Amino acid sequence: MDSRRDIKVFVSSTSTDLQEQREATFRAIQRLELIPVVMESFGAHSRSPIEVCREKVGGCKYFVLIVGFMYGSAYEDGKSFTEHEYECALESGAKIKVFMLSDNAEVKGAFIEKGTGAVKLEAFKERLRKRHTVQFFETAEQLGGLVKDALTEELIKKEEPPVPAPAPATSLGEAIERALTAAGAKPGEELATAWVGKVLRDAGILWSSHGYSRLKAMLLDFSVEKGGFLSFRDVVQNGGPQTLVTYVPKSDRAAKKQVRVDWDSPLAKAALAACDLALARGGQPGKNESLTDAPESVSLSVNVPQSMRARLASLLKGLGERDVPQLLEVAWAAARRKGAVRRDDERGERLIFPVPLSADARSAGYVEVTVMPSVKNGQEDKPWYKPWFVCFVSMSVLGAPVPARFRPIDALERFCGLSRLPEAVLGQLAELALDERWSWLPAKEGRRNTILENYLRATFARLAWQDGLVVWRREEGGPGRPALAEGFSGASHVCISEDGTFAAFNTGLISGSLSDIYACLRRDGGAKEFSWAGFCTVGRSDLSRELIRKISHLPLRARYFSKIGELLYDPERTLVPNVEHILVGNLERLPLAFLRRELGGLPGLAELFDRAERDETQRPALLARLRGTLTNDRLALESLENGFRTAVERAKKLVEWDYKFAVPSYYPARDRMNFLLPLCFTDPLVADAALVVELLESGNYEGQTVLTLPQAFVDARCIARPASEWLRPPS
Repeated sequence: MDSRRDIKVFVSSTSTDLQEQREATFRAIQRLELIPVVMESFGAHSRSPIEVCREKVGGCKYFVLIVGFMYGSAYEDGKSFTEHEYECALESGAKIKVFMLSDNAEVKGAFIEKGTGAVKLEAFKERLRKRHTVQFFETAEQLGGLVKDALTEELIKKEEPPVPAPAPATSLGEAIERALTAAGAKPGEELATAWVGKVLRDAGILWSSHGYSRLKAMLLDFSVEKGGFLSFRDVVQNGGPQTLVTYVPKSDRAAKKQVRVDWDSPLAKAALAACDLALARGGQPGKNESLTDAPESVSLSVNVPQSMRARLASLLKGLGERDVPQLLEVAWAAARRKGAVRRDDERGERLIFPVPLSADARSAGYVEVTVMPSVKNGQEDKPWYKPWFVCFVSMSVLGAPVPARFRPIDALERFCGLSRLPEAVLGQLAELALDERWSWLPAKEGRRNTILENYLRATFARLAWQDGLVVWRREEGGPGRPALAEGFSGASHVCISEDGTFAAFNTGLISGSLSDIYACLRRDGGAKEFSWAGFCTVGRSDLSRELIRKISHLPLRARYFSKIGELLYDPERTLVPNVEHILVGNLERLPLAFLRRELGGLPGLAELFDRAERDETQRPALLARLRGTLTNDRLALESLENGFRTAVERAKKLVEWDYKFAVPSYYPARDRMNFLLPLCFTDPLVADAALVVELLESGNYEGQTVLTLPQAFVDARCIARPASEWLRPPS
């Protein structure tokens, strides 16, 4: 009796024109724990190709034949290698499954056979149609499903002993649990993900063998919320994000799966108060009888994408990102209890409910969170699928005011008491500095110097970090956050006069005479904030004389590095992009053409793409649906990941060829220097976006997020004018 791991499937097709279809077929075969075999993997042989083919096909139980619109390379007898492989399968007695590309499929003209090849192809197709039941497909994804179904049907036929389903959650989960307990994992103990990965590898459990692209994706399918035995906590360690894994024994799982709310707890009281505030604002109370199709529980029925979790966590006071699941659970239960769930007026299928931003009922400011049904894509029986997902978190705080978090990029406005730098101030600096393009596109709404504005804010943020005007303030129960220091009286970069009435800093820009340009500010004796006095170079104005008279030493420039080597990207180091966070959390920063190429073939999305291409206002609806699809459809996420990783590999090759393709940049929020790498999605030599790469303490690079080109240019301009051709404002 064959074990499933010993069964081989020979895949035969032309190669160049059916690359995506072949990859989808390989994935389908591997998910069934079968072994895919292809001719090109055999290497060089002294024997003839036909002899090698006969041997290899003869060793396979199944033969999958994919026929497109190309006949393929011909052997010396005039028949294509594909047809010869088929004849070898007939000789060997392998079970043959034939799949043909539909005439309705979109195919490049270069991949359509012409001349005598077209005649031979049609004769081959007719031969197949007469002898076999042929299945037709239009997309690679559709083919993968057909192949999987066809092989599964063969595996469960009576003439073969029953074969267990591919990597079912129970058997795989039991294997993972046994491996962890055998390695000494204790209930409730937090484990490093890397350690868990090593334990599983040592036990012969490879996530790629079970259809997963990453270890974490496999582990998440066995979370307590999904009926499994693992819980997770995201932390920042060694300068980078880490996920800690906790083993939860059976005795604790039932309690964790049951949704119970302690209505006397501070969090529940805050949630109820937020509901009262929402209803008092005039929100339409939701009737419970109209919510029969709504989820009973967030943890059991609603997927919360990482981007939405981080978005909500950024607004919380006294709570962190790890508290978000419990917060949403309690808020949803309170909203249903109070009748504070309302349906979206436009679509009706979206449900909106209030979520408090703290556990203090007396100051329960809240935001509105929106959930909507997930796309039904044939994955409903999978352990990772949930019928709802969080598609939007409003950034508008309602109810009692909750102080907004301080951002280092806002330090200059706080120092000056402004909500935004006046255009007149920016215009004066632009006129004094060396001529430079200070806007990415033509000016809008009178803002002609948007790049200069962001440059000045980021430069001041770096100066403030260096002088201690901005500090990292630890918080109980959280990793801390940036804050403005109290009682700042000046230092070597942001200088304040002894009487406190005059301040100055070095802008980092130079004038036409190559002199440093200083920003000068004044304030009255009793005022808290400064006001703009102007810009100057030393020795050329009354303002410069005041600077020399008031400040004992000229302000120093911002420094972003200590060694010139820090400005060079090292292509020999390992680069690991945080793909899922980048893709799900930053879809709006990716080109629409790329998203359509990778996901446009999924059910119900083609029309949404058409609308978004015609009307920019339809783009949010498309992105919301895509996030839901990626949250619940691992195959769709893997497809997008493959396209993204291809762009990352192109970027690595460009940097290896010319180091200037890696552009140094500055990130004020964490006071860190990063690198920007070009991401070419639609044209191999034209950048569509930038990958933000940070050097970790481990010595590896992590791709942390993706930026649009205008965003990337602003970050890069803090350090120097970008010299790379791929990152410049359009002419």
